[in-house]
Order: sequence, then structure tokens, then C-alpha cells
Amino acid sequence: MNSNRLMRQNKLPCQQKGMTLIEIMIALLLGVFLLTGIIQIFISSRETYRVQEALSRLQENGRFAMDFIGRDIRMADYRACPTKPFLTDPVTFDRWGITGTNGAVNAANSALDAPDSITVRWSAVACLPASNAFVTHGYTIAVPASGISELQRDGNSLIEGVENMQITYGVDTDNNGTPNYYGQAGAVTNTDMGNVVSVRVSLLLYTIDNNVTPAPLAYTYNAATSTPALPDRRIRRVFNSTFTLRNRVH
Repeated sequence: MNSNRLMRQNKLPCQQKGMTLIEIMIALLLGVFLLTGIIQIFISSRETYRVQEALSRLQENGRFAMDFIGRDIRMADYRACPTKPFLTDPVTFDRWGITGTNGAVNAANSALDAPDSITVRWSAVACLPASNAFVTHGYTIAVPASGISELQRDGNSLIEGVENMQITYGVDTDNNGTPNYYGQAGAVTNTDMGNVVSVRVSLLLYTIDNNVTPAPLAYTYNAATSTPALPDRRIRRVFNSTFTLRNRVH
């Protein structure tokens, strides 16, 4: 009886050890799925970070540019000596605490109008005899050898990534401190430039890094919409501000 039971026990299969080939293949397949998901999350997170970083830098550049321009515009026609007359052109005697030029107009798309420029002046010299010295600062858009357009102050690089600048001037025709109309430099006469009490500045900036977006991104500027051509895949933002000429408002 005992010998029969022992024989039956010896005929039982040995306990399995290790894994079969099918189990190994299933485990590898699951590992591939998990690894693919992790890689996708990493790529998505990296792209999101890259876009957010580009936008943050874009916002910072826009605020910095407006701060510089606004600070100088508000100083236009300042006189350290109140008894001295306002600054005037030595030839035409037109008041010229602020002057500007209007860039070439693109009839097909106003978003592509050439950038405007602006120059402001003020007197920082106290009431000293025979002293007509004044401070002058001019703002223009230029494209240096790097190919990244920039805002320049007195010919020196100030902010990179500034693509366009459009400026209009608020003219006070009835001397009440409030502009009666806004016009571009070419539309405002020299006489009316002496009555400008506020300036509207519109800047178009783009991200320094390219390939930020999957495809060229449309933007609206100067009341017109444009889509850049490949390989331009930058993000663009518009910054608008109105500055009061404090020294002309009474």
C-alpha cells in the first residue's frame, strides 16, 4: 500500500521553475507600452516648458520696451529752467520736443507696414546763461546681422525680437489738455506736432527662438491679420500703451 502511494507520488510532474517564452514576450510588450507613455509625457512636458519660457521672455521684453519708451516720451518738452521757452527747431522755429516719421505703408496688408520712429527732446540744464543744451533720444526698429529685428535707442540695441512699431499722436486743438484726434506722423502737421499731448505706441514682438509652434501662427496687428511663411514658427504678441506728455498738459 505504501509502495503504491510512493510510486504515484514519483509520477507527479516536477514543480515549474522560471517563466515561459510567452510570459517573457508579454512582459516585454507591457514594458514597451509603459516606456512609450513615459517618453510621451517627457516630450510633452519639455515642449510645454519651452513654450512657457518663450512666452515669459516675450512678455518681459514687451514690458521692458514699453517702460523705456514711455519714460522718455513723458519727459518730452521738460525744461529744468521754467523761464526758458519750449524747444523749437532752429530753422523753422516749430516746436520739436517730439518728432516722428511714419514708415512706408503696405497697401495690401497694414500689418506689414514699415516700422515708425520717434524722437523726443527735453532740456535738463538749469537756468544758466547761454545754455541751450538738451537731451535727445530716438527709437527705431532695425535688423542687425543676426537677423533678429530689434528696438534701438539712439542707434544702440535695446530689445531683441521687436518686429514692428506703429505710433500715433494725440493732438489737442482746443488747448484743454485732451487730444481731439490721433494721427500718424505724416498726417500731423508740424504746427499740430507742437500741440501733441499724448502718444500711442503699438509694438509687435516675437519669440527669439524659432520652431516654438507646430505650424506658422497667425497674428493680428495694426487691424490686419497675417500668417508668417515657413520656416517662421514663432509666437507673436502685441503691446499697446498711451503716454501723456506731462509737460504739455496744464
